[in-house]
Amino acid sequence: MQRLILIILNFLALSSTVVQARPLVISGTLDLRGQNLDTSLIMKGDWEFRWQELRDPMSWSQAPDPVAVLMVPGHWYQDKRVNHTPFGFGTYRVRVLVDRLEPIALRWPEFWSAARIFVDGQLAASYGVLGTDPSTFKAGTGVDWLVFVPRATTFDVIIQVSNFSVFMAGISTAPVIGTPKAVMGQRDRDMALDLVIIGALLIIGIYHLGLYVLRMEDRSTLWFGIM
Repeated sequence: MQRLILIILNFLALSSTVVQARPLVISGTLDLRGQNLDTSLIMKGDWEFRWQELRDPMSWSQAPDPVAVLMVPGHWYQDKRVNHTPFGFGTYRVRVLVDRLEPIALRWPEFWSAARIFVDGQLAASYGVLGTDPSTFKAGTGVDWLVFVPRATTFDVIIQVSNFSVFMAGISTAPVIGTPKAVMGQRDRDMALDLVIIGALLIIGIYHLGLYVLRMEDRSTLWFGIM
């Protein structure tokens, strides 16, 4: 029974995965011209990053060069190209190039600290309170998505992140981009997989509790069922 559940979970996990062989973001640019957006694409690769700066779309354009790049997904203190501490703040940016002005969907991950997200010059989401020190910082969390029509064939995604509470500093899961149908379909599959995993764990727990009822001298099944 356990083996069957594991096989089903592996199958669902593989079917839920967004297939993508290589990083899309190169030196802070995501070139989607000629790409098929009917399949969700993970915005992974080297995003531009400004350490100890919280810049919005207006102030980013006025910021001096050069700018560093960091791998997304990842924590900013784990990238060997820089020397950042887990606690601090910074701003990520990726410039996106598209062929046509058509509806685009973005889905961003859950943040465990504080974050503010700008898409095409507009504030799209905000979690917690961004701060430059522990006294002005307040953690927040959330997962969200946005459907919009870009104003031009080039637009920016800017994510401000502040962290003084956890070691998962930065963008631990890359955002996803595609057509609204593709992105929402991926979201629904992810939610279905989560529900199946929860159900499978409950079944395994109940199964082992049942074994304990039949053989109370063996307490290992009780502890396994409770866990």
